[in-house]
Amino acid sequence: MPIRSTSEDLNTWRNSLVEGSYHFSELAKLDWPTLCKIELFPGSTLGDRIIIVPEGYLPPGSMRRLNSRRRDPLLGNALIAGAISDVVARQREENVRRALFVLWLPHDGKRGDQGLGPSSWLTSTGIFLRTIRHLIPMAAPSLGNIWQLQRHLPALVPLISRCERTRSDIDTIFRRLKIGAERGLIPDFVDTAGTVNVKPGALEESHKQVTDEENPDRAEKKIRRNDDYEGKHFDDRFVVKIIGRAIWIFENVAEQCIDCWSQLEQIEIDNPLFSSEQLKRIKNKKISEYGWNTHSIRTISILCQAEN
Repeated sequence: MPIRSTSEDLNTWRNSLVEGSYHFSELAKLDWPTLCKIELFPGSTLGDRIIIVPEGYLPPGSMRRLNSRRRDPLLGNALIAGAISDVVARQREENVRRALFVLWLPHDGKRGDQGLGPSSWLTSTGIFLRTIRHLIPMAAPSLGNIWQLQRHLPALVPLISRCERTRSDIDTIFRRLKIGAERGLIPDFVDTAGTVNVKPGALEESHKQVTDEENPDRAEKKIRRNDDYEGKHFDDRFVVKIIGRAIWIFENVAEQCIDCWSQLEQIEIDNPLFSSEQLKRIKNKKISEYGWNTHSIRTISILCQAEN
């Protein structure tokens, strides 16, 4: 299949639909069945059971695999499992699909008033769906408005991903959804945004410790601790040893470590429906099968043993 200018192709397709058929300002006025008929990608509508990005819209590589370019709004039915009624199930599904639609629409960004390219849309929606998968078990059977679960998000972010970049992406995604809600594209979100909206730094705020001003006793103990350690330094031989190992790692295996880490991050992006345990098993397998420079690994092991 020929390589195409993927972002330009999607922007042309997207703009022709939004401006030509519906016009952006009118989208919020459309009823849900009409919105579901919009083709996000050629041959794949917002209402399709599985949304598929065309292979030709993606650069050569792992993202062209069918599993990587599919998005399942129902999370393999996990989204609606346990819903007390069809009405509740339909509301949950509409919430998720509207979010996928908002992430697809043009928005102000680094590339101007365009929108996410195909790869970026897959990445963002993968992170979003993985976030919803972690939130939905907390939903009561009668809860249809999934945005009410946002209050649990700060505590769940560390479980969703250990990567700081992904955590930042979650903040960005929910800010874009909030903007879409303000434009009338996610009505349920507007109902709850004032109390449970995720904001930048929410994770840090939720784990912020009591300040020294609020706890004078702790402040006094901290001063005593600092006085105890003042004037004490690491042994010079220890410092030299640590720096030497760091330099060795940088010169011998750093490039491989970064490449392996990038592949592990791609696993999360490609498999938004997998649980944390499933991802852990796949990642461990990837690390064990990675083509490490075994000579270098053996060398650092020998050096460590010799130093000890």
